[in-house]
Amino acid sequence: MSLLADAHVHFFATGYPGEARSPVPGAGREVAAYERIRTSSAVGDALVVGFAGADFASGNNDYIRTLAAERDWMHTTAYVAARGRPSAAMARAIFAAGHIGISIYAADTPAGRTVRDWPAEFWAECDRSGAVVSINATPEAVEQLAGLPSSAPDCAFLFAHLGLPGRYAVAPSAEVARRRLEPLLRLAEHPNCFVKISGLYAVAEPRTAYPYDAATPFVAACLRDFGATRCLWGSDFAPALEYVSFEQCRDLRQLGSLSVAARQLVMGDNLRRLLAARRR
Repeated sequence: MSLLADAHVHFFATGYPGEARSPVPGAGREVAAYERIRTSSAVGDALVVGFAGADFASGNNDYIRTLAAERDWMHTTAYVAARGRPSAAMARAIFAAGHIGISIYAADTPAGRTVRDWPAEFWAECDRSGAVVSINATPEAVEQLAGLPSSAPDCAFLFAHLGLPGRYAVAPSAEVARRRLEPLLRLAEHPNCFVKISGLYAVAEPRTAYPYDAATPFVAACLRDFGATRCLWGSDFAPALEYVSFEQCRDLRQLGSLSVAARQLVMGDNLRRLLAARRR
């Protein structure tokens, strides 16, 4: 396996607080922990997903830009609140600050509708910059976002965590998984849409149930419809470390049937290709 590239990581000034109170890197230690991981797991570039939707994450957009200014392997997306109404001026400020895109969290149908109705001028600025748009959205929200890829064709839309299908104690059938992901799978017709094979712990019940058999049919559906050229691996550092090790985030049995070349696309080459396209 060649150098990896991580399509979904987080860094917070006060550290990720966690939900289950399991040990995760704390304030001032996240970057050092990830630097060690980069060495031990041969990770090159990383897409840092901004999140400022909770008190502990206040000011996260500025914080991750401060980190990235000194680390050329960090590529940042700025958090934009789903229920807001961003302007073209906001988009220009985001890209002027050095972010390569935006991150959106849409947990339900109303949030999806709000993002769908964001001003055309905001999306025009994103499109002009060839923005990477990282989206954490449930299938209900994705249903509302179906028009975005064609309205902003020069943006790359990256749907995180297998499209957030929910948590399962037992793997559903392939038919059930495809039906749950139908709004996301329909977007495979757009060449600027991608899926992150990330956050598999969020599909499992309990979340410590590595190797995440419950996620297998969802991974299979995404690989089938988007292909290995439009799926990207992401660790979800540091939140994932509350439940599993980084090695478990990296070593996914669900990718075992891929050829060496296809696996390398998912584990690194696809993200590097997207990043290279946005440097031109």
